Amino acid sequence: MSPENVEIVRRAVEAWDENGSESAKEFWAKDIEWHDPPDLPDPRVVRGRDAVGAYLTEQVNAVGDMDVTMVDARTRGEAVVLRIEMIIHGAESGVDVPGEMAQVVDVADGRLQRVRLFRRWEEALEAAGLSE
Repeated sequence: MSPENVEIVRRAVEAWDENGSESAKEFWAKDIEWHDPPDLPDPRVVRGRDAVGAYLTEQVNAVGDMDVTMVDARTRGEAVVLRIEMIIHGAESGVDVPGEMAQVVDVADGRLQRVRLFRRWEEALEAAGLSE
């Protein structure tokens, strides 16, 4: 397990939770790639720190603010597999909606290089070659 990479990712998640993409950007590589869950209709891959920041801000504006908590992390090589619990505060309704997501985060040179989102923990583990 790479404790350094887990710590970098944990700090990035905390920065996001505190102040969104503007705070998290400091942990991203300039050429970061952000991959939507592959089972979404028309999943996107967004490249570049500013483009990813703008995309995530757009998503938050559409669905509402999110509180995120990292509840599990595993590693394989330089990748960190995250299990995240979240509460989305509905932008229009004001209703709190709990949920969960998973990410496979590739870390290079102390920065998040590629983030792949998944709707389920098991999918992320499989994508990282860590199936249970």
